[in-house]
Amino acid sequence: MFNGNQEKLYLYTMDSKHRLKKARIKISCESVLTNLHTQLDPLCETAKLCNDKESLFHNEYVDMYYSFSTYIEEIVKVLNTWNLQYKNADSEKERIDLRKLLNIERKNSLQFLIEYMINEMNRIKEKEKQYKKDYENAEKILQTENLIHNTYIEESFEDLQVLTRELNHDILSELIKKYNISE
Repeated sequence: MFNGNQEKLYLYTMDSKHRLKKARIKISCESVLTNLHTQLDPLCETAKLCNDKESLFHNEYVDMYYSFSTYIEEIVKVLNTWNLQYKNADSEKERIDLRKLLNIERKNSLQFLIEYMINEMNRIKEKEKQYKKDYENAEKILQTENLIHNTYIEESFEDLQVLTRELNHDILSELIKKYNISE
């Protein structure tokens, strides 16, 4: 996340115990810092998905984000190295060249990598939404089937009760005939 006063940017990595930790990026150039903040903020937002322990897909979010930790650590390392070169530049022309180089890399490899990570996390999010939608539809179908099934069972028992009454009537008639003294 962006912290303009200290000229710092944070990304979140994940350790082997699946705990998020901040990785600090220190940038000396304000315009670069603002651009990086805009570019990296969505990645920070995806880290929040790992904190929702109520999600049925929590483990998938965590596993996926953990698999990105190496990439994120490399991003932090490269940007910090760039910043060191920028601070140690001997001339304004060298700083301008470093900013141009960073802008080219931001738009190419960095943007591609960030989009990939965000898309992977969004795929899990979409899978979770689809699961919830399918679950709700299944509940509706089950309620409908239960209603139909209960109606069918009641009707089946009504048929059985009619047969039982007929059988009982026939048995009773036979008994009456058998023990009828009036004949």
